[in-house]
Order: sequence, then C-alpha cells, then structure tokens
Amino acid sequence: IIIYGKSIGTGIATQLASVRDCKQLILETPYYSMETLLGRYLFMYPLNKLMHFKFPSNEYIQKVTAPVSIFHGTDDGVIAYSNAQKFTAHFKKGDEFITIPEGTHTNLNSFPLMQDKLNSMLR
Repeated sequence: IIIYGKSIGTGIATQLASVRDCKQLILETPYYSMETLLGRYLFMYPLNKLMHFKFPSNEYIQKVTAPVSIFHGTDDGVIAYSNAQKFTAHFKKGDEFITIPEGTHTNLNSFPLMQDKLNSMLR
C-alpha cells in the first residue's frame, strides 16, 4: 500500500500512515499542522480554541515508519513552502523533501522533476 495525500488531504494521509503499515507515504503540498497553516491567515484569533479538527501532521509523521516523500513548490500561495519544510526536522533515514522550483499549489504534476520522481517511486 502506498498512501498519497495532497493539500488538506495530507493530514489524513499522514494520520493513516501513522497507524497503518504501508510501503510509502507521499505528500504533495502538505501543511505542518493546521494551526501553523491557519495561523498565517487568522493570526488574530485563538485558533486552538476555535478548531475542532486539528490534523496535527507534525505529530503523526513522527509515528510513520515507512519512507516519506514530500513534494512542494517554492511558489505555493496556499501552503507556504516554509511551512512544509518544517517536516524535515522529523525526517528519518530514507525520507526526502523534493523542492519544485517555481511550482505552485496546483501545478506540481506538470513538472518533469515530479513526474520522474513519482515514476521511480511507483515502479
């Protein structure tokens, strides 16, 4: 089983991979935690009290035993590149963060770098 999550679905994919054995976890444009993501836009609100579903990907990823591959573009206007980079602090041997220069939130699959990496992972 390969678990693949994109954007908001990366929180659910990371949670699933933290409790289910899988061959690999692939995340496209992930967010570190819902609080760090929304805090960028809604910094004036007490998010920890307002959020019902928190999806703490940063906590789940520490329990994932499978290799993790993250794809993120440098020009993502929805989930900041720097937000996703925080995952590298929790990487284990074999995990990778693939930067797509000039990639946005919706066009990463049009870049040969992502296509080639996915092809090699899914063989």
